[in-house]
Amino acid sequence: MERNSTQLNAKTFFVTGATGYLGGYITRHLVRSGAYLFCLRRKSSDISCLRDIEHRINWVCSETTDLHDFFQRQKIDAIVHCSTNYGKETNSPIVTVDANLILPLRLLHAAASTSVKCFVNFDTVLDKRVNHYSLSKKQFLEWCEVYTQKIKFINIKLHHFFGPFDDLSKFTAFIIDGLLTQKERIKLTSGKQKRDFIYIEDVVDAFGKIISTPADAFPIGVSNFEVGTGTTVSIREFVELAKDLSENKCTKLDFGALPERENEVYSPK
Repeated sequence: MERNSTQLNAKTFFVTGATGYLGGYITRHLVRSGAYLFCLRRKSSDISCLRDIEHRINWVCSETTDLHDFFQRQKIDAIVHCSTNYGKETNSPIVTVDANLILPLRLLHAAASTSVKCFVNFDTVLDKRVNHYSLSKKQFLEWCEVYTQKIKFINIKLHHFFGPFDDLSKFTAFIIDGLLTQKERIKLTSGKQKRDFIYIEDVVDAFGKIISTPADAFPIGVSNFEVGTGTTVSIREFVELAKDLSENKCTKLDFGALPERENEVYSPK
């Protein structure tokens, strides 16, 4: 895709995870802002969710592209790493580690040795002991310290985001779908855990404000941003409110039917 006249002076971003939930929203925001985009994808990736803006995206194949060579040939203002694996589809940590540690480390290493100015990473507020997902995300952040003198690293730590069309494997989407379809029973833990629930559009808005900040305002090294509403509610409060708002009178919320997961975090720091 050739740059049009309105994109000649626009920032150029390299996005991972564009076909995912968060990445799709971020990609659409960047398109609306007039950015010039390269998006990393596997050959098998389903890009149908972005079909309406596909003409604004330059796809880069993850299996065949030499990242170091690519970043040498293309002027990239920032890498935006949205791709993630929550570790729910397999009991093996290998796939999760590959997506959350190995891939971004390959990108960071290639970027730091070329002319890429900035790396934007979407992180989690979860403690690393909670599961393979949170551990692999924190391990990548530790590796970033190796490159702090070579590239500006913006780390966006997300609280529990939710919104329309999210994957039903995600907690909020699972609960809302179960209530709207009036399932007979939803098994839950005690629900004592507190979370900061933030709407996906608010996450995108925060991202937009961060990347619109002049690059000179960020120091070389890691700049952390925690994105949430600033208010926590218990899982039980959230689920009961969702049931009231959906006017569901028949679904049983079976609190205590499921055991607490190991190393559960009951309140975000």
